[in-house]
Amino acid sequence: SSLYRDRHQKKALYQKFKIPEYWIVDPANQSIEVFHIENEEYRLYSFAAGKGKIKSAVIDGLELDLAELFHASRSVDSG
Repeated sequence: SSLYRDRHQKKALYQKFKIPEYWIVDPANQSIEVFHIENEEYRLYSFAAGKGKIKSAVIDGLELDLAELFHASRSVDSG
């Protein structure tokens, strides 16, 4: 599945190339995980599901409200 690839294959590839930050967005569970690279390994930096806010470790000031984000996504999906 796409989520499996995101959690394992892509994460390992991005870690190998030292991409500073990696986000996994799971619309089915309305969750976002943000991983930040430390000592050449990804560590969970931020997590939110359903409600709450998620922040970037790399882009100063970037913060997303999950309720707004996933509500907007449902509006687009329903046309």
